[in-house]
Amino acid sequence: MSVKKQPDQGIGEISGSVNDWFRLFLKHLELHLVAFGPSISSESVPADYHFAAMQAVRLTLLDSGMNEDGFRDLLDKVATAYQRLVAIAETDAMGYPTGYFEATEGSFAIEPLECPPDLPLEKHEPW
Repeated sequence: MSVKKQPDQGIGEISGSVNDWFRLFLKHLELHLVAFGPSISSESVPADYHFAAMQAVRLTLLDSGMNEDGFRDLLDKVATAYQRLVAIAETDAMGYPTGYFEATEGSFAIEPLECPPDLPLEKHEPW
């Protein structure tokens, strides 16, 4: 008889108060999106949708008790976190730019190495 593994307790779950806050946030967000609906038409470009969504998020956060300065600080934190992610993605584990040590056309890394003539190897081949 096989025993079915039970899911780990607490993993992937959020507390009741956090769940309630997010549900209320989503309800207010939906109300604000509906309010911005008339400003978007079938001819709108994606930037219009993005702007309406961000305006709805801003108003929802203000409804939740955040002030305008807090919203600006939050945007700064998001931008800073994004810049860090980009910087990490553009560097390797040692902090060098990605591809720094990769051989490219004309780089020294793909040129054959010259061996001294007295090197006791049977055959002189480039690496």
